[in-house]
Amino acid sequence: MLVILFKKYRNLRSLWTGAAVLGLLLLLGAIGYEWLGFAEPRTSAAVEQGSPTEKTMTRPYVDWKQQEIPFGVSSIDRAPWRSYMDTWDGSRFLDTLGVVLNGVSPEEADATAQLLSNAGFRSARIEIGWGNVSFDNENVLNEPQGSRFVSIISALKKHGIRPIVLLNANSGNPVPSKTLKLHLKKNASKGEKAIYVDNVTGIVPQYTGLSGQAYQTMYPVITAVDAKTGKLTLSAPLSKDLKAGTLNLTRLKYRPLSGTKFADGKDNPAAQQTLNGWNVYLNAVTNTLMGALGTKNNSADKGFDLEVWNEMTFGSQFLDIGNYYDPKLQFSQYPVYTLGSRKATGGEVLLPMTISFAKQKKLAGVRVISGFSNQRPWENGAEIFAGEAGFSRHYYTGFNGAQSLFGHNAQTDNKNYISATGKTNPGSKDYLPAHTFAMPEYWFYAYHTEYIVRDLQPFPGPFSLHGRYSNAGDGRQAEVWMTETNWWRNPLSDKIALQAGVNKSDNRLRLLMQQIGAKSTLRLFTFYSHKGVETVELYSAKGGDTNYGLINDAFFEELNKNGFKLTEKARSLAGPQINALARVSKIMSSGQRIENPRPVGVSGVVEVNPQIALSGNGTADHPDTNNMDDLAILPYQLNANQYAVGYYVVTRDLTKEWQKDKSVLDPARYAMPNQKFKITLNNVNGQGATVYAYDPITDQRLPALVLESTNLSITVEVSSTDYPRFLMIDENKLNPSPLISDVRLEKKDLGANLIFSSNRTGTAKIQWGPYPVRSGGKFTLSRYENVAAQTPSSTVSVPMITNAKAQLGKGVWVFKGTIQPDYSEEYTFLIDMNPCKFSLMIDSKYVINGCGTTSNKSGSIRLAAGQSYDFVFTIENNQNTPFNYTLYWASASQVKEPVTAVDGDDNVAEVIVNEGAPANIFLPGFQVGDGVRIELQDGTESVQTRFPAWNYDVRGVLWPQGG
Repeated sequence: MLVILFKKYRNLRSLWTGAAVLGLLLLLGAIGYEWLGFAEPRTSAAVEQGSPTEKTMTRPYVDWKQQEIPFGVSSIDRAPWRSYMDTWDGSRFLDTLGVVLNGVSPEEADATAQLLSNAGFRSARIEIGWGNVSFDNENVLNEPQGSRFVSIISALKKHGIRPIVLLNANSGNPVPSKTLKLHLKKNASKGEKAIYVDNVTGIVPQYTGLSGQAYQTMYPVITAVDAKTGKLTLSAPLSKDLKAGTLNLTRLKYRPLSGTKFADGKDNPAAQQTLNGWNVYLNAVTNTLMGALGTKNNSADKGFDLEVWNEMTFGSQFLDIGNYYDPKLQFSQYPVYTLGSRKATGGEVLLPMTISFAKQKKLAGVRVISGFSNQRPWENGAEIFAGEAGFSRHYYTGFNGAQSLFGHNAQTDNKNYISATGKTNPGSKDYLPAHTFAMPEYWFYAYHTEYIVRDLQPFPGPFSLHGRYSNAGDGRQAEVWMTETNWWRNPLSDKIALQAGVNKSDNRLRLLMQQIGAKSTLRLFTFYSHKGVETVELYSAKGGDTNYGLINDAFFEELNKNGFKLTEKARSLAGPQINALARVSKIMSSGQRIENPRPVGVSGVVEVNPQIALSGNGTADHPDTNNMDDLAILPYQLNANQYAVGYYVVTRDLTKEWQKDKSVLDPARYAMPNQKFKITLNNVNGQGATVYAYDPITDQRLPALVLESTNLSITVEVSSTDYPRFLMIDENKLNPSPLISDVRLEKKDLGANLIFSSNRTGTAKIQWGPYPVRSGGKFTLSRYENVAAQTPSSTVSVPMITNAKAQLGKGVWVFKGTIQPDYSEEYTFLIDMNPCKFSLMIDSKYVINGCGTTSNKSGSIRLAAGQSYDFVFTIENNQNTPFNYTLYWASASQVKEPVTAVDGDDNVAEVIVNEGAPANIFLPGFQVGDGVRIELQDGTESVQTRFPAWNYDVRGVLWPQGG
C-alpha cells in the first residue's frame, strides 16, 4: 500500500499535504489542492524572500515568458481559467448544516428544533426502525413510540428543519416482535443446543428465539419444539449459561433475510415474506411522515428524505440468517432485485426496493440514499441505482489516545511512503515524523486509502468510478452525505480529568470540552461544506458535554426545569458550538443563491514569522512543514460583489497544548496563538473594496490590512488561528461583477441552442465539444495491420484519446495531431491502461515508451505556452477484444484531463451579451454527449467568470435522453 501523508511536496502548489504531490496526482490520480480549495493542481515552491522571518509561496513560472512572478502580481490576465479554487455561494454552507437527534425527547423537541433552526440548521436525522412497527397492525407504529416520533417530526416541520429518516432493521429490535416469558425447568450450560421449559405456548419455531445470548435478539433460534417434554432445539450453541427460572424469548414477525432456495433446491418462502414485510414497513413509515408533515397532498415535495440502512458493522446481523445458525443454513439462490442497469443481491436488495417504492408511491422530492455505504469505500457515482440520490458515510474523527499517534510501528513500517522528491520507500527505512493526528479533517488526508476525497475531487483520480462528477453516462452525479460524524471528545476529557484530578462532571471540564467542541464543529462544517459534502449530520444534538454533544447539557437541564420552553436563559446556556454556527449562518444567509459563483484564486501566501508544523530531517526528501502548508482558504460568494472567505491553519492536533503555563482546565492552554499571513486573492476586484476579518467564536471584527489592490486582485494581511475566521470582502458596488445564470441547451438540427443570462453587458467566449474537454480539437486515428505495415487500413478523426471515443480492436493504432499547452512548465502524460505496448512521441522525441521495468506508464516534458507540438501516440493491441485506455496530461497549472488536440475555429464563438437579456447562440455541430464552456468578462479588464467551474462538471452537457 502506498501512503501519502504530510510531507511537503515541492512540485505541487498545495497547502494540503495529505494529498499534495503532483507525481502521485499523475501516477495515481490523487488530488491537487490550492490552499485546500480544490484548485486545479499547480507547482509549489517554498522560497525565502524578504526578511528571514517570512516564508513565501508563489508561482514559479509565468505563462508565455518563463519568468518568475513576484509576490502579489496576479496571473489572471495570463491564465484566467486555470488558477481558481472551488468557490460556492453561501447556501452551500447552510445546506450542509444537519444534526442527529438521538436522545432528544418529544418534550424537548420543540425548543431544541427552534434553537437549531435559529442557528441555521437545515436537516435532522432520526431513526424509525422496522422494529417500531406494530406486530398486530403493521400499518401503524407501536405506541408510545409512534406518538413520540410524530411529536419530534412535527417540531422539525414547525421550525423548517427537514427530517432525514433512517430506515433500519437493527438486530437488537429488527422487526415487529413480541416478548414471551417462560419457565426454564433446569440449568443449561454454555455450548448446549437444547433447553427445557415447562410450557411451549406462543413459541413459533424458526420465528422465536432467546434474548440476551447475543447482540441480535432471537438468538439462538428455536428450530423445533417438543410439547410433551418441553424440549426446545436451538439453531446454535448457547453462548452463556442459563439458570433455571424465568426465560425471556422474542418472537419476530419475520425471519432474518435469507436465500430463496435451500442448498437441496427446495424453496424458502420465508425469504420473500421478509422482503414483502419491508414494503409494508415503508408504507407505515412514509404515511406517518406525511401525516405529521401535512404533505400527503403535496405533489412537489413530501418534505423528508430516506436513508436505507445504518452501518454494516453494527447491528446488521438481520441481513443474513447465517448469523443466527451454527452451522449456517445453506442456500443455492439468493434474492435479486434489478433496477435499471444495476442489480442487488441478498440483503442489499432493500435499497433498490426502497427506491422503487418511492417512485411507485410518488414520493415527490424525497431523496433516497444508501446507508449500506456508511463504513465502506466502494460506492460511487458511476454505479448508483436509477433514482438513487447518492450515498452516505459515517467517518468519525477525534483524539483517541495512543491510536492517534503516528510514528514508526508495525503497521506504518509495512507501508510505502513517497518523499518530497518523489522517491518511494518502505516505512521501516523512511523518515516518519512522529506526531498526533486528531483533527476534524482527518478523512480528507491520505492516512487511509479510503479517504473521502476520492468521491469529492472534481477531476479523475486513481479510482476511475469515483469523483464528484462520476456518473453512468447520463449526467446523474451522486450526492455524498455524512449522516453521522463528529470529533469525539470523550478520550480527551478522560485524559484531562485524570491530569486535573477532577470528576468528569466538573463544570470547568465540561466548559473546556464545549470550547474545544466549538473549534472542531466550526472546522468540520466549514471544511466539509466547502469540499462538496451535500449534508453533514453532526452526532448529536444531545450527547454530553464531554462526549459528542452539540448543545450544552445545561440547556437541556434548564428545559427540564422550565416546562420545556426556549426562554432567554435557556438560549444563553446553549453553548459555544451553537453560537459560533449561528454567527456563520447569519453571514451566509445574508447573501443570495448564486447559480454559478465567480471563482476565486490564490496567487500568493506569505507566512510572517514561519512556524514549523512538522519537523523534517534536514534533507530535500523530508523538509519541514510549516503552518503555511496547512493553511485553508475557503471562499464563499454572498452576492455579485461580496465574499466571505474562510481561512485557518488546519492543525493536525486539536488537543495541542500551546500555552502550557495555563491550567489544564483553562481553554487558553489549547488556544493556538494568532499568526499573521499575507494572502493574495485573484479574480477579486480589489480597487475600492472594503475588507475586515470576523471571528465567529469570539464574535469580534478583526483588522485585515490591505497591502495591495488592483481591479484583478487584492493582497491582505490577516491573523489566523486553528479554527475558521472569515475574511469579508465588499467590492465596489457601483460596478457589479459578472455572473452567468439560467444556462440551458436545446438540441436542434445540425447543432444546439445555448441560452444563458448575465447580470452585466460583456463579451462571452464560448467553446464546445465532447465532454469533458468541451473542445473541437481532433486527432487522426490510423489502424495498421501490424508493426511492419507501411499503409494504414483505415483512418478516422477522434476528439480524445480514450476508449469512450474510439474502441481499439486488434492491430496497431496511431493517434496523430498537434497539441498546444496553455502554460510554460513541465507536463506529465499518463496512460491509463493495462497493456504495456504503447509509446508517446512529442516533436519526434519519446516521452513514454512502454512500461519499462518499473511498470511506469507516465513521462514528463517541459512545454512552452502557445507553442504547437507534433504529437504521435501508438498503441499495439494483439488481442481480439478492445480494452480500456485514456491518455491524460497535467501540469502544475493544468488539471488532469484527457489530452486535447489544438482547437480549430469551428467550435469557438465570441458574442456580446446584454445585461438582463437572455443570450441565444446556435452552436453548429453540437452533438449529444458534447459540452459547452462559457467565459464572460464585462469589458473593463476586471474580474471574469465562467461556466462551468470544472470541465468534468455534468452541467452544460447534452446528455442522452433519460440523463
